[in-house]
Amino acid sequence: MDQSIHSQSRITMMRTKFFTGLLLSIALLECCAKERVVVCARHQYRNGAWSKAEKLATTAASGKELNRASGTVHYNAASEYLVVMEDADDATIIEMALPRLAVGTIEGTDQRGIRWQLAMPPRCPL
Repeated sequence: MDQSIHSQSRITMMRTKFFTGLLLSIALLECCAKERVVVCARHQYRNGAWSKAEKLATTAASGKELNRASGTVHYNAASEYLVVMEDADDATIIEMALPRLAVGTIEGTDQRGIRWQLAMPPRCPL
């Protein structure tokens, strides 16, 4: 019985995080986005392998901007983030390890804990 409650709680939490990310991404893209950036990106699978690198259109935002747009304090105000709209109903928010994309590859982690490698084109593939 406890496992069922735990599973339901986890599903509810995942749905809440997803919809918060989705609403936040839409709000950023429509009203508050500072900078649109095309990056070369790949993510790490659970088995440790990396996905194929691809160019993605992202929106750069500070943690402070994300907190303001979402009405939460889920994001580190001192960090920089990239918001990726993968599909019409799926958003990924990547916290970058460095404050700005620069020369070379930068690592980041999204709201699901997935590691990403990011670079400015033409550094694609990574």
